[in-house]
Amino acid sequence: AKFYQKRYISLFNRVDLANGLALGTSLNYEKRNDLDNNTSYHFFGGRPASNRPHGQTGMMPDHKALTAGITLEYTPQYYYNVWRGRKFYQKSDYPTISLSYSRAFGGKNNSSFDKIEASVTQDIRLNIFNKLSYELNAGLFTSSDRTYLPDFKHFMTNELFMTGKSLHNSFSLLDNYTYATNDKWLQAHVTYTSNYLLLKQIPFMQGYLFNESLHIRTLWLPHLNHSEAGYSIGFGDLGRIGVFVGFRGLEYESTGFTISIPLLNFR
Repeated sequence: AKFYQKRYISLFNRVDLANGLALGTSLNYEKRNDLDNNTSYHFFGGRPASNRPHGQTGMMPDHKALTAGITLEYTPQYYYNVWRGRKFYQKSDYPTISLSYSRAFGGKNNSSFDKIEASVTQDIRLNIFNKLSYELNAGLFTSSDRTYLPDFKHFMTNELFMTGKSLHNSFSLLDNYTYATNDKWLQAHVTYTSNYLLLKQIPFMQGYLFNESLHIRTLWLPHLNHSEAGYSIGFGDLGRIGVFVGFRGLEYESTGFTISIPLLNFR
């Protein structure tokens, strides 16, 4: 991970307008400045690695960002329970649709952009043993007069082989920063999970509790089309290990594996 310093004030509110329909609003004020390694000693010799994110060679100038955002999220026929006066959503047979708009108000050296984003997510129970999950996400910067790396759209990646992120909606073979964009994008994640897929077809394996998943992911940018296909085994979302093959367009690009332990994700 690479870092910049941010001092900020953040306000956020979320309210139910109707059952399954939520409105979120936010206001953020940030002071940002660049950070770089100041270490001169490397244990194995040579020069310490730069703290610059991939593809970023120049200093990010000190600047400010005043950003406001609004998000509408709707899930039809969303069942819920009430406990101690609080509403807890449980399940729905329909997808969750969200639409958001954010604007950074420009000024001298300040971030200035407009961004819209839409998403659709759903878990479909095919039968008692099989489930299909998908997430579609698309957006664009309708204006990007002045954007800095923190303003870009960043995609969920697992650049390290061990991660706290779910394998259902993250990329295993993309680095953290190279494909961040201030233009337009489209990403899709599809996961098919089964209690009886490949290994579970072997009789002596059927007594174990793990399940198996097939994953397909793709990211489209104006200058890039990256796709991944993979297979994982694990215990639901408690922990999984998977192997993935990546393609750029139709050409093979790389192979890797990921261990996912969501308990490690404290964010």
